[in-house]
Amino acid sequence: MEAEIACDSRTGSPDRPGEGGGDRPDPPDCSFHGSECDDMKIADWVEALRPRHRVKSGFCFSAVFFSGNAGEFGAWWHVVPVAIAFSVLASAGYLLNDVINRREDCHHPRKKHRAVASGRLTPRAALVVSGILMIAGMASVVRVYGAGPVLVSTGCYVAVTVLYSVLIRNVPVLDVLVLAWGFVLRVISGAFALSLVFPDVKPTVWLVVCTYALALLLGFGKRRAELLVLKAAGERIGSTRGALRGYSPRRLDVLVGVSALMSGASYVTYCIMRESPVFLVTIVPVVVGLMSYLRMAGRSAEVETPEDLILHNAILFSCVGIWLVLVALL
Repeated sequence: MEAEIACDSRTGSPDRPGEGGGDRPDPPDCSFHGSECDDMKIADWVEALRPRHRVKSGFCFSAVFFSGNAGEFGAWWHVVPVAIAFSVLASAGYLLNDVINRREDCHHPRKKHRAVASGRLTPRAALVVSGILMIAGMASVVRVYGAGPVLVSTGCYVAVTVLYSVLIRNVPVLDVLVLAWGFVLRVISGAFALSLVFPDVKPTVWLVVCTYALALLLGFGKRRAELLVLKAAGERIGSTRGALRGYSPRRLDVLVGVSALMSGASYVTYCIMRESPVFLVTIVPVVVGLMSYLRMAGRSAEVETPEDLILHNAILFSCVGIWLVLVALL
């Protein structure tokens, strides 16, 4: 079997030096021999599928809360399949992304240990599994929801994922603008799934706007943290993600601030338009959470992994928990 590309999982450096000269080697062009395929372990596959990112599928349940059906077991049960489908499709996207960006990942202090970048999984095997997962995810949607709006929205998610990994990942600003739609499509899909048992439930404009603004905040915050990580590691900006060459700390601070303002303003406006004075109470944990996130965005590398940040930061975890309870009860 022909050699595949990988990097040393311990040092992140290429197995053989680049041919471009200079102080730093060219993007890794390291050898991974097919004879090592037998060493691929289940643990490596589990890691590559990013199980911790399953928390993102929670966006599928947004409509359950905002439609006032959080107390209905049937509402949850009918959205669970699409949430699982998104988890499967997301894992397929992560594998595709890891294969395409394995050279760049070798320069990243954390990503160099990923299964594909370190050579523990071959790119060919990762692509095959990615394709299987995409087919399985879409097939499950057809099986449960039929050829309707849920299928269309999940299909759009797959298209956005592939488009991002192949073409847009290295385009500054546009990369986050497109990636944010992945969160919006989760919300829309969950709303459409819920509408099959609760016909009056539809994905509203406010639900889409609030979700998109929050996704932009998380995306630009992640880019800001990446700059901090690369600076601390002494890596060249853009060595791990081409889009970072178009960002600067000051520019990202502005983008993060604007996104936070959009998130807060859109949610406050939504609460006011509900014409329920009691629901205004939910603004408090949202504002506290946004302020806490902004405080960390420019100084903490933890913001690079929002799926871990929410679970490990006591303030954010409390704000999300309190907000969910209030929305469900009010």
